[in-house]
Amino acid sequence: MSWEKAKNLIQQGSIPIGTVDRKGNQLRQFDMVIVDINSRKVNLEILYQPEIDEFVAADRHGIWVYYNDLSRAVLKVEHKNGLRPKQSDIGELIEGYSHGN
Repeated sequence: MSWEKAKNLIQQGSIPIGTVDRKGNQLRQFDMVIVDINSRKVNLEILYQPEIDEFVAADRHGIWVYYNDLSRAVLKVEHKNGLRPKQSDIGELIEGYSHGN
């Protein structure tokens, strides 16, 4: 586990992580993604996980999607002006993905 590597990656900001979502959109560190877990849409963020030395989609409750599964499991959340959506807007974004967007 390399905390120095984690610190260095965080300081680089929104860098490409070398994989894509289900629609072929390039994924980057700190992107927000939506994943289906037990028929429920869950909002996760792409982060480097130093304990396993790879990028994952994760939330603060301990849900993870491993790097090798990202291209099959997640959809990138597109938001205006490159800014992260407000928490109040997440439901609307998830609803859009449930209807085939």
